[in-house]
Amino acid sequence: MSVSTKVQAQASELAGKDIHGPRNEYLFASADMPLDCICVESLLNDKRDVPTVNCLLNVCCTTVPAAILLHALHVDSHALGLLYFILNYAVFLQRFLLTLHFTEHRKLFRPEYKWLNLIAPYVLSPLYGVPSGAY
Repeated sequence: MSVSTKVQAQASELAGKDIHGPRNEYLFASADMPLDCICVESLLNDKRDVPTVNCLLNVCCTTVPAAILLHALHVDSHALGLLYFILNYAVFLQRFLLTLHFTEHRKLFRPEYKWLNLIAPYVLSPLYGVPSGAY
């Protein structure tokens, strides 16, 4: 077997692992949440976008309440703010920015739910340092 054939075989094996491997875009799935009664797939243009919606739901269920509580409680602890910043950016920054990029190229939600496509670029993006609508 030649070197190029070995490389092609390895690349094919790696692609198979990636396609069928576990998804890491989110921490918990919508199926684990009470919101799944809405049936997320029925809102989407493509059912393959469920992991992307799961990422957005994770941010909505963790980061948004944490940010609101941090400001609403008027906590005078810089340590708590730093903890929020580190955990939020370590856990969600890459995932959210990839989701934001993806959703700007391809709309997630069906036309009748097109207002949901505005949540990531206008509501959630400022939590990650991206001005609303700037991406």
